[in-house]
Amino acid sequence: MVEYIQGQSVLILGVTAAFTDSAGIIPTYFSHQAGLKQLGIDNVIIYSVNDSAVVGIWNKKLVEEAAAAGITNSLLTFFGDPSGAFTKACGMELDQTPELTHMGLFGRCKPFALYIDKGVVRNVEVDGTKLSAPFLMQRIRALQHQ
Repeated sequence: MVEYIQGQSVLILGVTAAFTDSAGIIPTYFSHQAGLKQLGIDNVIIYSVNDSAVVGIWNKKLVEEAAAAGITNSLLTFFGDPSGAFTKACGMELDQTPELTHMGLFGRCKPFALYIDKGVVRNVEVDGTKLSAPFLMQRIRALQHQ
C-alpha cells in the first residue's frame, strides 16, 4: 500500500465488509468526487476484509448504480484485504462479538478513514457515523487551513 499511495493525498476507507451497512456511505464518495479533487485528494481507496472476487462484484455494482445516476468513477479504487493483514497493520481489527460470529463475520475491520497527505497521516476517524464524504471533506478543509 505504501508504494501505491506514495506522493499522493489519499483517503483510505475501511468498511466491515462489502455489501454491509458500514459500506452504505460509499455512494457519497461517488457523488462528491469533484469536491474531493478540489481539496487535492488524488485517490479514495475503499477496502474491506473480503477477497478480490467479492470486492470486484461490489465495486461493479456500485459503479453501475453511480452510472445509472449519471456519475462516472474517476477517483475511487477498491481493494480487498482477504487475510486482514492491512487491517491488523492499521490496528483496526473489529472486536469479535457473538453477533458477528452468528453472521459468520470473522477478523473484520472497524469502519474507519485515514487521510494521508504525501505520506503523512493527517487524520484518523474511527467513528462509523463520521465517514461520509461531506463530513470528511469538512475535516480535510479544516486541516488544510491549520
